[in-house]
Amino acid sequence: MADDDQPVSLKTPSRQTRFNVTSTDAASYEGRVFAHVVAVIRMSRLVLLLFMVAQAYDGLFTYIAVRALGPDVEGNFILATWMVLVGPAPTLLVAKGVAAAAGALVYWRGLHGVLAGMTALYACVAIIPWLFVYRTWP
Repeated sequence: MADDDQPVSLKTPSRQTRFNVTSTDAASYEGRVFAHVVAVIRMSRLVLLLFMVAQAYDGLFTYIAVRALGPDVEGNFILATWMVLVGPAPTLLVAKGVAAAAGALVYWRGLHGVLAGMTALYACVAIIPWLFVYRTWP
C-alpha cells in the first residue's frame, strides 16, 4: 500500500496534541485579549466621561434657569428648598458633586453597564428636557 492509500483516522487528537500551543499562537491570543481589555476600558471610561459631562451640563442648565426664573423651575423639591436656603450655586455644586462621586463609585466597582444605563436615563430625563426648554426660551 502506498502512502496515499493509508486510512484516515477520524479520532480526535489526544490531550497532549490538542493543547500543544506554539509561542506564536499564545502571543496572538494574548494580543487579542489585551486588545479586547483595552477596548472595554476605553469604552467604560468614555461612559464615565459622558456621565460627568451630563452632570456638568445639567448643573449649568439648572443654574441658568434658576437665576432667570427662580427656584420653582427645579423639579426636585429638596434641591429647590436648599436653593432658597443657601442659593443655587452651592446647592448645585454639592448635588452635582455627590452625583459625580456616585458615578465614579459605580465605575470603580466595575458596574459599567449600570453606569451606561444611568447615563442614558439621565440624558433622557434631565438633559433633553432642558434642551427643549432652552429651544423655546424667550
